Amino acid sequence: MKMEGEQWMGGVAGVRRGKASHFLKATSCSTTRSLLLLFCIILLLTGTPFMSLLVEAHHILAVDLGVDWAKAATLGGGSGASLIPTIVLNDQANRKSPQCIAFRFLPYDTDDILQRVERFFSEQAQSLEPRFPDQVVCGPSLLAGRGVSRVVTDGNNTGGVTQGSNNKDTLSLDEVASLTFSVVPHSSRDKVTVRILGGKNKSVLEFSTEELIGMFFAYLKRIAERGLNGEPLRHLVVTVSAHASLAQRQTFVDAAAVAGLRAVRLVHGTTAAAVQLAHLNIEQFFSSAREQGPKYIMVYDMGGRRTEVAVYEFAPSRQRLGTITLRTAIVNNTLGGRAFDRCIARYIEREHFPKARPKAIEPVLGVSKPAARKAAVSLMRAVQNARERLSVNQEAPVVVQGVQEGDSGDFTTIISRAVFEQECAHLFDEAVRLRDEAIAQTKGIVSSVRELTRFEVIGGATRMPKLLERLSDGYGRAVDRTLNSDEAAVVGASYMGAARANIPIRGFAVVEPLMNDVWFSLTPLLQDPRDAAAPPRNSTRHLIFPKGSTILPAVRSLQLKNRTADFTLTLEDESGHFTRATFIRGVNESIIAAQLLPQSLRASDGAGKKRKERLSLEHTEVMLEVTATESGIPFVSNAYLHATYLKVTVAKEPTDTVQNESNAGSAAGENATDAEAPNGTEKSSKLQQPDEYPGEEQEGQQQRDLGGEEKWDERQEKAVEEEGEEERKENYNVSDQSSEKESNTSEATAPRAEDKSAEKEIVERVVRSFPLSLVSVPLSVGVNLNKLEAAAARDRLYAFQRVDDERLMRSALRNDIETLILHYKSLDAWDKAVENEGEANWREVVKEVEQWLDDTSDNVEISELQRQQQRMNKLQIGGATTG
Repeated sequence: MKMEGEQWMGGVAGVRRGKASHFLKATSCSTTRSLLLLFCIILLLTGTPFMSLLVEAHHILAVDLGVDWAKAATLGGGSGASLIPTIVLNDQANRKSPQCIAFRFLPYDTDDILQRVERFFSEQAQSLEPRFPDQVVCGPSLLAGRGVSRVVTDGNNTGGVTQGSNNKDTLSLDEVASLTFSVVPHSSRDKVTVRILGGKNKSVLEFSTEELIGMFFAYLKRIAERGLNGEPLRHLVVTVSAHASLAQRQTFVDAAAVAGLRAVRLVHGTTAAAVQLAHLNIEQFFSSAREQGPKYIMVYDMGGRRTEVAVYEFAPSRQRLGTITLRTAIVNNTLGGRAFDRCIARYIEREHFPKARPKAIEPVLGVSKPAARKAAVSLMRAVQNARERLSVNQEAPVVVQGVQEGDSGDFTTIISRAVFEQECAHLFDEAVRLRDEAIAQTKGIVSSVRELTRFEVIGGATRMPKLLERLSDGYGRAVDRTLNSDEAAVVGASYMGAARANIPIRGFAVVEPLMNDVWFSLTPLLQDPRDAAAPPRNSTRHLIFPKGSTILPAVRSLQLKNRTADFTLTLEDESGHFTRATFIRGVNESIIAAQLLPQSLRASDGAGKKRKERLSLEHTEVMLEVTATESGIPFVSNAYLHATYLKVTVAKEPTDTVQNESNAGSAAGENATDAEAPNGTEKSSKLQQPDEYPGEEQEGQQQRDLGGEEKWDERQEKAVEEEGEEERKENYNVSDQSSEKESNTSEATAPRAEDKSAEKEIVERVVRSFPLSLVSVPLSVGVNLNKLEAAAARDRLYAFQRVDDERLMRSALRNDIETLILHYKSLDAWDKAVENEGEANWREVVKEVEQWLDDTSDNVEISELQRQQQRMNKLQIGGATTG
């Protein structure tokens, strides 16, 4: 009994221990599931920022590139990095840099011209402009995407336009006259080339606009990396004008590539400022917006040479911090601080130069003589300084250096604020007109300035009291100046580009339209399929992305039904200054592969098979996807052959089932008929196809597209979700490449009395895709660099950088050797009497190295400098090595 009791007790205890063990396991599993569920909830709540931590994050460089000044900022990614943009300080510890590059020709005896050129940037280059205007380029971004219709080079190799154009993409006569450096036409295109002259032999250097802007990008990259302790920068965000042409946008992208950077996004300067304003006022603009409706903000940006006015709608969003929608944008490319400076300068030339003593001064603006060009630079700097002083004073002196004959050569006068405001009244009127035009183009959404929630004024030229007073009229209070006028755009650009560098910052959804029409054409041309004897048609250009109504980013698909060989698709703007050609390769090979596919997939009809299939090719067509990026630049993103097959499946069914179906059909009064193939016509695309001739309705629509206004259709814009989409695909009529689409399935039943089973045919369509290759085609048209020119420009910039690095290393080695010479001469042993031969030897070495350093040229080989440095380091004084 005891044994049984023990066994019984042991059994009960065993059962209890089993239950406890099971309970612990269940509790552990429950805890694990709870932790997993909690992890999933955190992942869903954090979303993109959490996932971004799993991907390597990088620093991003943002550049607000004006014509006169450039501002740069970095935004960090990764562990320990700051998620607040940091302004980059230049070599002089300034927060903004003049956009100037100087080239000094050195008297070196070498055939390599790069060895004879030394480059300077920012303030150093700007200080050299009055003395060497032919060797200093300030504001190369003014030339971005621009061309010249005709340029004549005179005996002094200075460019002057004799025949201009009203096209905004072509430099005007006044713009060329205002340049202090020389511009000449490209050898084969109407693009601008900058010519640098200098040296005893009148050496000539010619640069494209992309090279000059790329040099300045590389300079900003180097000083920014210095602030990041040498961490490399690869991603770049650049601000551009809202109405920048496609050629201008592509110029900045190419310039970034020349500098070794990847332009991940181009942003509008006013939009970047609006994003910065939204980040600083999230609670005010978006928290109560659901109850009070959207808010409307105007950003007024007047820079050195351009004024932009934009109206934005701030609305709440469920997925983002908010939605910022651009409603209208007005740009004046001639109104800016430089226009006011020129107004004052012309007044000084007209009223004060004739009264100069002892001799009247001749006008210097617009004169191409070297002396006059130097004087014009001094005059423009003097009036700019006076205008800035008039912002806080009633009077300001105007000191023009080197414009007058005599020992001093300076001319001095005084101008008052009242005279300035009177002489330049027409410019203040134009500034107010731009504000009113922006309000009018909202089409009643904002009926007056008073209805704006915020009227933010930024830009270096907006500090003039008269301008602020005139802009405040009708607003009900003084215009808002809560943002940093110089840094708002570059800080906002940093936030807008953060996602491209995997930086985990929750941002705003920005909705903007495309600002330029994009056209496409195909070569070779196809003949009219209705008339084989007719020549190829000439009208090959078709509108693919209309400006205003296309919300970025956007994707369009082109369906080409008659292409059986390789061809080229060219994207271009209205003027033809932007041209990008892509060669579509592998069309014929893909068609052959599509024809052979039924043989490889044909099912065997063996014994015992109750189901067999037949696949036949119906037709093929080439599908192209063209993408307009957030930066507003189009490119061909995908190409493939779209093959449609008829798939006939024969299945056997029992006779009883077929007979019942036949009887049911007869009772309903239906007659059995043979199955017909379904209609192969797919739903037609809204976009006019290039290989099909448009009808009258399509031609009329195309004419309406050509005559469209710059403003976008509000009805289309309201259809966009407020959160914004990462990508929009329109007019896309093709199913997924891996899917099979069934349409108009028909059945045919033909039962036989003697068969135990009958065959049933099912006809359906199957779609297969075959990828095609995309090859960039170098072109000799337009104003942008082609692939070969970009590679050559990048190589030359790297060569310049190597020369600069070698020159810097030479300078460091020379300084080190000079320091060692001074050190040895300062020793007490230097003046002591020579006691042995060893002590005399080290003195001789010091004297020898000193004499060699005085006699050698500045471009001495680095290896020789290193050898002399090692000799100095190994010297022994009194039996001890000093190095």
